[in-house]
Order: sequence, then structure tokens, then C-alpha cells
Amino acid sequence: MKGIIAFLILILAGVAVWQYAFPALDSIRASQAQLEMMYDLKERFETEKAKRQETLNRYNNINPSDLARLQLLLPPEPLPEEIYVFFNTIIDQSSMDINRLLVTSGQERARESSDAFIKRSLNFELEVKGSYGNLRSLLDQIENSIRLMDVSKIAITLNKDGSYTALVGGFMYYGN
Repeated sequence: MKGIIAFLILILAGVAVWQYAFPALDSIRASQAQLEMMYDLKERFETEKAKRQETLNRYNNINPSDLARLQLLLPPEPLPEEIYVFFNTIIDQSSMDINRLLVTSGQERARESSDAFIKRSLNFELEVKGSYGNLRSLLDQIENSIRLMDVSKIAITLNKDGSYTALVGGFMYYGN
């Protein structure tokens, strides 16, 4: 009889372990996994925090000349008069004759990624006349310009007098 009682106690102990200890062990393992995930998130947060501080330090140490260059690249607000000055300068430098320069406000275009940056633009359309060499010079200056822009159309026509007429249109971006 004592053997049967010992056997029953052993079976009851096994059932108790099965009922209570294994679920507790699973719960402990799940908690450890969550704790590891939290440590990983904390590490990523600290890394991003360090990157943010580094970016702020770099921003605060920008030279005034570099800041002016950055504002020329991407002005904080739309300034059509600056675009007129920009185009008149490069047209003069390339010795072209300006037929027409039109600047209009563009539409906002959201960037494809998930961040909050929105590209705001001013549309431009430029029509000039001059020699082939002058036209190449103008297009090189537009291409190598520090201003952030997309040229969406170029139409070049050879005139009867041997000169070229070019129509250049696109978008110049500003601000955030």
C-alpha cells in the first residue's frame, strides 16, 4: 500500500509539474525574449540619440559661408526674384539673348519615403537664342549650378540665320 501511495504521490507531483512548472517556464522564456527585445530597442535608441547629437553638433558648427551656400542650394522660401537674377546671370555669362523667362509657383510634391520632407517648387520656363557654343555654355552652367532643380523639358530649334533657340523648363526647389 505504501508503494501505491508513493506511486500516486509521484504521479500527482508529475501532473503538478506538467500543469504549473512548464507554463511558468514558458512564461519565463517569453519574458526573457521580450527583455532582449527591449535591450535591443534601447541600444538602437541610444545609437539614434548619438547620431542626432552628432548631427546637431555639425549643424551648430556650420560656417556662415557654408550656410549661405546651403541656402543658395535650397532657399528657405520661394524667391522668384532670385531665380530671375540667377537665370539672367547665367544667360549673360553664356552670351545668350533672352526671349522669355517665366517663373510660376509649383505644387508641393511629397517625397516617396516616410519622412516629413516635402519638396516645394517654383516652375520656370526659359527661352533663349544664341550660337551653338553659347547654348552649350548655358546648359553646362544650368547642369553645374548649385541650385537644386529638375529640368523636365528642353527643346532646341535651329533658326534660318544659323542661331539656335532653346526652350528649357523645369522646377527649382525651396525649403522644407
